[in-house]
Amino acid sequence: MRDQYIKSGDGFLLVYSITDHSSSHSVTAFHEQIIAARGEKDKIIPQIPLVLVGNKVRLNIFFCMLA
Repeated sequence: MRDQYIKSGDGFLLVYSITDHSSSHSVTAFHEQIIAARGEKDKIIPQIPLVLVGNKVRLNIFFCMLA
């Protein structure tokens, strides 16, 4: 099912946590899955629109701003 979404997607947004090392491994796995599903595994530089975002949230400051 996921491969079908990947094949029909126009672009991809991959978001990972910069404070969680395992999150970056998950993004790498998703990236490899996207390349394989789109049939661009043998290309040196796959032509797939993709944005990689590193995210970090300090919740204690966020909640203080809401109060």
